[in-house]
Amino acid sequence: MDPANESLKPWFQHPLGGLARSTWLRCPEGPITDADYVVALYDREIRYLDDGIGELLSALDELGLSENTLVLFVADHGECMAEHGVFFNHYGLYDCNIRVPLIARMPGRLSRGDRVSQVIQMHDMAPTILEAAGLPADPAMDGRSFWPLLNGRDGHRGYERVVSVECSWQAKWSLRTDTHKFILSREPDPYGNPLQELYDLKADPAEERNIAEEAPGIARAMEAELEAWIAERLRALGKEDDPLRIEGISLGKAWPPGT
Repeated sequence: MDPANESLKPWFQHPLGGLARSTWLRCPEGPITDADYVVALYDREIRYLDDGIGELLSALDELGLSENTLVLFVADHGECMAEHGVFFNHYGLYDCNIRVPLIARMPGRLSRGDRVSQVIQMHDMAPTILEAAGLPADPAMDGRSFWPLLNGRDGHRGYERVVSVECSWQAKWSLRTDTHKFILSREPDPYGNPLQELYDLKADPAEERNIAEEAPGIARAMEAELEAWIAERLRALGKEDDPLRIEGISLGKAWPPGT
């Protein structure tokens, strides 16, 4: 830990950062201000998890079960490590949060080292597991099986567009394509970000350069598409207005605790 590194100080202005500074981001010498030190602690946790997964896979091998067992490793969310002013948390609609790892293993059925570039979604997991097990998915289930995508057959070709929503600390929608992401805020966020953000994911995968003003045509088209999708879903649910407009954020509204 470097006492001269004060990279955490911007976070202390956030309500969540203020609590962390007085509780878990402390050591006997005082508040921890070095973001790299906290990232190193996180890396150590990940290494511990990696070792545990290795033991599990070794046990499957030793029991002769590997070729009859599909292992899917997936996370429920990403983790922002100070990107976009989000420190060690999972809110916001940037890829550090919403793009999660997915690793599949089934020796003899899936090729080792293959990479799949198509975009899939969380609700595709259950249909995929069912198809891998030779069981039919209920037609009413959300999602589509990407089992053919994993084993090289025709089938799920990924999504051309994905809509995401966030309401904990930020009231935002996003539309993601293979090349761009458009983020639309229903109200100002704690960081003072623009109400509209547009990122070129090919040229700027870390989403560091908002080009909404430089590419207004793309921004307008993606906003119109996103608003149309939201309106269609509201009609299907018998609702008239976007809940983000009516209710705003959830977690941040109740912070600090007891207020």
